[in-house]
Amino acid sequence: MKRLVLLSLLLIILIAALIIPFNKQVTIKINASYFNCYQQLFTPGNWKKWQPDINKDSSAYKENLSSNGFRIDISGKHFLVKKQDSYNLLVTRVTDNNKLNYSFTIIPDSKGLTTTVAVTFKVNGLACLMKIFKDDDLNNTGITSFKNYMEDVRLYYGFLIKREQTPEKMVAVKRSTFLKSDLYRQSNMMQAKLNDFVSQNHLKVVYPLQLQYVSHKGDSLQILMGLPVNKKVAIINNSIEYMNMPRGKILAGYFKGIYKDKEKLYKAMQMYMNDNYIHPMIFPFERFENNKLPTSDTTLVEMQVMIPYM
Repeated sequence: MKRLVLLSLLLIILIAALIIPFNKQVTIKINASYFNCYQQLFTPGNWKKWQPDINKDSSAYKENLSSNGFRIDISGKHFLVKKQDSYNLLVTRVTDNNKLNYSFTIIPDSKGLTTTVAVTFKVNGLACLMKIFKDDDLNNTGITSFKNYMEDVRLYYGFLIKREQTPEKMVAVKRSTFLKSDLYRQSNMMQAKLNDFVSQNHLKVVYPLQLQYVSHKGDSLQILMGLPVNKKVAIINNSIEYMNMPRGKILAGYFKGIYKDKEKLYKAMQMYMNDNYIHPMIFPFERFENNKLPTSDTTLVEMQVMIPYM
């Protein structure tokens, strides 16, 4: 009799353990600052960039703000988001007849370069047993997609931006000042003179053409244009000079599109430098593939923006 009672108690305890929900917490380290993570999680419009449900079906996207959060609606789903404080969000994801409640807690590191996001949601023992090999609830929070988005430079900043090492270079340089309105005609004339100098002195161009905007004063513009070459020769024409570029660290941003849209890359690189505490040493310079300069604002170019930094 005692054995039967004991077995019954054990069975009741086992059933209770399987069906009574408890909090499960998973911590994810994000290689991004607290501020950037906060902006993406606490701003409803940014959920379209990383939340997979919304990202896949943003055509019916609607958002409604409230005093302590927001609601996002898409086809057949919606998210209710409540801001508890500057570190915690409570989220309810509703799809068809299914509801998932979870929370995000964002924790900055001491240096400000990484952030830990703690995801908490309710599960029970039976659910854990059924999801040994697949954790659907965690996937449905979108935290994996959020991590991928925050850590993928091309996704987050919109462009490929890389830290590189540049070798020491000897650059044949031409400097000129002219009206901004005459930029494309003058720059192509400068390139022609550099090409003539290289040809006449039997030099070899070892890296693509580069251009640097030095100063803007009123309607005037001063630029430096250079061709990295294999050696130094005596200069007879004073319009050409040499510039030695030492070996060092460089931030490179890659762009392909119409020339006037390069400003988007400049802004993205400035954001990247701010986020990573990078301090530029000199003005940026532009490097053009196949030495092809633009002839207008709408010329299709393939180029890199190079920023030497400390």
